[in-house]
Amino acid sequence: MSLIGDKLEVVYPQMATGSRLDQNIRHAIDDRAGEMDRFTLAAAEQEIAAVDPAISSTLISMRRSVLHDRPDQLFDGKQAVLPGAVVDELLRVQAHYLLLITKHRDEVQLAFTNTRTGVGYVRGLGFYIDEHTRVQTGGTGEVADGLLAPFAYFRLSLVDVQTGLRVREQKVTLMQVLPVAGRAGVKEPWNVLDAKQKVAFIEDLIKRGLKEKMRDLLDGL
Repeated sequence: MSLIGDKLEVVYPQMATGSRLDQNIRHAIDDRAGEMDRFTLAAAEQEIAAVDPAISSTLISMRRSVLHDRPDQLFDGKQAVLPGAVVDELLRVQAHYLLLITKHRDEVQLAFTNTRTGVGYVRGLGFYIDEHTRVQTGGTGEVADGLLAPFAYFRLSLVDVQTGLRVREQKVTLMQVLPVAGRAGVKEPWNVLDAKQKVAFIEDLIKRGLKEKMRDLLDGL
């Protein structure tokens, strides 16, 4: 069950001297059709089959749920607290495990050649836009201010259906730096990618995260 694709967040860093509070500015691009959750479920099903073709899976959708933004309400400690409709579906298909894909909040990690930097926190899926950091390309040496960083921050939780306990988890924190520098005619970070490219980058990060973590999550089941 995927609960990460209700929206894409656009995050602008805000420096806060002397405070550890996250003051980043956020805007949401709603995915009312649930396309990102459907993509995530299909990608997860593909990665599960790649780990072990003998594992059969059933996809569970929950569109526009408050749980998209409140994943903490799904657990009381390690005990899963699931909506009745989800429990009924798990019993109907006689599932042994439930894979929950939820938003994970963590620090911004912009990876450059010799350092990692970033301001505040992000979670779920979206784009971090830094209009002021000066970046030099490694190839041509061109220099310009600004970068766009698509991100995918989510958690994979494996729940034992019989006990309701979370038995394993893996965290995905992927962010890719795309500088303005080296892109002819591009002045604003948001324009580094067009609309189709933005969706493709987010989908690629989801697939990468699932591929990197799925085997460890399912190993030995």
